[in-house]
Amino acid sequence: MLLVLCLAVAAAIAFARFTASLPVRARGLLATLAGRRGDCRSWPALTLADVATPIQALQRSDLTGPVIELPLGESWLDAPAQFRGIVHGRPVVNGYSGYAPPHYHLLSTALRLNDGDVLTGLTSTTPLVVVLNRREEIDRWRRLVESRQGERVATEERVRIRDLSRAAQTPGRADERAIRLCRFARSTPAPT
Repeated sequence: MLLVLCLAVAAAIAFARFTASLPVRARGLLATLAGRRGDCRSWPALTLADVATPIQALQRSDLTGPVIELPLGESWLDAPAQFRGIVHGRPVVNGYSGYAPPHYHLLSTALRLNDGDVLTGLTSTTPLVVVLNRREEIDRWRRLVESRQGERVATEERVRIRDLSRAAQTPGRADERAIRLCRFARSTPAPT
């Protein structure tokens, strides 16, 4: 940074010496042109992401519960899911804020490892609407959701939508883990 500052000061001194004999208006015009040229040459090329197109099937009133778009855990997939949440108005499991809480990391890791039990955990109190991105390993995600008895609701050009209702979860499995955890908590002596 110090080198850049020194070069900028040297350029300003040289500019002042070379243009000392010119009228003030011409010096101002030359300074503006030189600054614009520097701005144009140093400006980075920006590539813009595609607009997050809304998913019309999520507008249906018979679908209830939060929405999870699979796969998740990558910013280029989670950010559009967040923006689509503005249109359909449902809570979105996918998140993109620059901060990844530990439970979100566990969720994305478990899904990458094909552990469908995390979906069962998400449906323990409310139905879950699952959106499968057809461009991203659709067969893998479809098998994972079907193993949790996900009911096919709609298909659009880029996505498939499935509904994981509370009644469709594997009976007793999530509850058994919760009971075991409660028993462990009760059996552990309280610190004195």
